[in-house]
Amino acid sequence: MTQEAITVYQTDSNGWFVGEALAYESPLEPGIFLIPAGAYADPIPDFAMGERPRRIDKDTWKNSQWPEPVTSEPEPLRKPSSCTPAQGLVALFALKNITEDTVLDAIAQIPDPVQQYTAKIGYQRATTWERDSPTMLAMAQLLQLSSEELDELFAYAVTVQV
Repeated sequence: MTQEAITVYQTDSNGWFVGEALAYESPLEPGIFLIPAGAYADPIPDFAMGERPRRIDKDTWKNSQWPEPVTSEPEPLRKPSSCTPAQGLVALFALKNITEDTVLDAIAQIPDPVQQYTAKIGYQRATTWERDSPTMLAMAQLLQLSSEELDELFAYAVTVQV
C-alpha cells in the first residue's frame, strides 16, 4: 500500500518561503492530507532575483524583498573559569603530559608547611578547580604553566567527559 502525498510550501516563523515539503494522506481519513505547521498547499508565485514569496495571511502569498541579514559582532568567547579535578587532571596529561604524581611532587617542593598543606588540601579535596584561585595560580607557577597555558588547560578540561 503506497501512501499518497502532495507538495506543500513551507514557511519560517515570519512567513518567508523556505522550501518545498511533502504532506501525506491521513491513514484514517482518505482524501485529507496532513500538512505540516507553517506549510501551505497553494503554490508560491514566481519571483524575481532578490525577492522571496512571503505568506501574509492564510490565503495570500506576496513577493517581497528578501531582508538583508542582520550582522552583529559575535559575542566574545568566555574563558572557562572552573572545572572538576578529574577534568583538570585529564587536561594536564593530555596537553602537558603532567601526571597526578608530578602535581604531588610539585606540591611537596613548597617550602612553607602551611602553604604546602593548603595546596595539598586544595588539590586533593576540592570539588572544583577555580581558574583564578590563589591555590590554582600557585600550582600553575609550580608546574611552570603560563597564563595562556592555564586558559588552554581550562578550555580543554571543560570538554572532558569522565
